[in-house]
Amino acid sequence: MGVTYTYPLYRRADEAVLRRAELEVSRQRSIYRELEETILLELQSAHQDIINRQQAMRLAIRRREASKLRLESTAAFYKVGEISLDLYLRAQRTYAEAIRDEKSAVTNLKLAQAYWKFTQGIINLVDEDDMELESESSFPAEPEKLKIEPQKQAPPELREALPNDQK
Repeated sequence: MGVTYTYPLYRRADEAVLRRAELEVSRQRSIYRELEETILLELQSAHQDIINRQQAMRLAIRRREASKLRLESTAAFYKVGEISLDLYLRAQRTYAEAIRDEKSAVTNLKLAQAYWKFTQGIINLVDEDDMELESESSFPAEPEKLKIEPQKQAPPELREALPNDQK
């Protein structure tokens, strides 16, 4: 009284194919999860970069405004002869550097915004139409040109350093 069970040997190949397909699906799912994590990390990084660049731009705007006030007050003191030409020129240089830094901060923000759109898949290439600044800014199109008339004569300590036509 025995029971016999016959199992065809040719089914092992079918099971092997099925097992390989299951392993391939599992491998593709893990690749998909890894890709999702990479995309999420890039999106978070791009978003944080925009926040950092906005803060840098606001700081650059405040620095430019402060250096403009300093330049105006320095110019007023220079007009009445209370400070030297060196201090006045230093204030002008600081203002020019602040304008340069502000423009650089705006450019960096635009690049961060373009990268954000790129990571979202909105743009494939950087396009000028997509490069509009997407934040509030008091950035002037052209910096104001201060009209300050210098003294008729340079201070005595600087006369020796100036060329003859400017003394």
